[in-house]
Amino acid sequence: MTRRDGPGSDPLAALAARVMEQPLSRCGASRVLAVDGRSGAGKSYFAAMLADAFGDAPVVHMDDLTPGWDGLETAVDVLLQNVLLPLSVATPVRYRRWDWHHDRWSDEDTELGVPEVLVVEGVGACARAVEHFAMVSFWVEAPDDDRYRRAIDRDGDTFRDQWDRWAAQEEAHYAREGTRERCTHVVDGLRDWSREVSDWP
Repeated sequence: MTRRDGPGSDPLAALAARVMEQPLSRCGASRVLAVDGRSGAGKSYFAAMLADAFGDAPVVHMDDLTPGWDGLETAVDVLLQNVLLPLSVATPVRYRRWDWHHDRWSDEDTELGVPEVLVVEGVGACARAVEHFAMVSFWVEAPDDDRYRRAIDRDGDTFRDQWDRWAAQEEAHYAREGTRERCTHVVDGLRDWSREVSDWP
C-alpha cells in the first residue's frame, strides 16, 4: 500500500500505510483497529471508511456481540474471549451474533478466520480490557442532538424507547474507562470522510 502524504492526500490511506509498516506485536498475525464512541456519533460510517482504506478489511460490530439492551459490559468480554484472544494466537475466529429480533444468540456461526487487518467498531471497542490488542484506537464524537437524530433515523422507535436505558450504560462505562482520553485519535463524527483532505493528525 503506497503512502500518500501532503496536500490533497487521503488521510485514511496514509494512516493505513503507516499501520501496515508497523511490526506485528499486539494481536498475533492480525492488525486490529478499534473505533469507539457514543450511539449515533458516526462510528459505523467511519469504521466502513477505515476498512475500505485497508482494502475492504472485515469489521466486527459490537452490536453483534451485545446480548440485549443491558449487555454493554458483557459485550466487551465476548469480544475478548471470542475474537481477540483467539486472534492473538492466530486461531481462526468464528463467533455468533446477537439476534436482536429474537432476543437470543444466532444459531449460525460467523466465520472471521485470521484477517490481516480487523476493524472493531462500537461502544466498548476501546475498553481497558481489550485496548492492548489494538494498534490504533479512535474515539468518534458528535453533538448530542446529532447523535440522537442519527440513531433514531437508523433504528427508529425501537431505539427511541431504549435510548435512556442505553445512554445510562454508556455514561457509566465511559466515566469508568476514560475511553476518549486513552484513544490514539479523536475523530469528528460529522466529517465527510469520502472527501480527500490533508489535516489528519
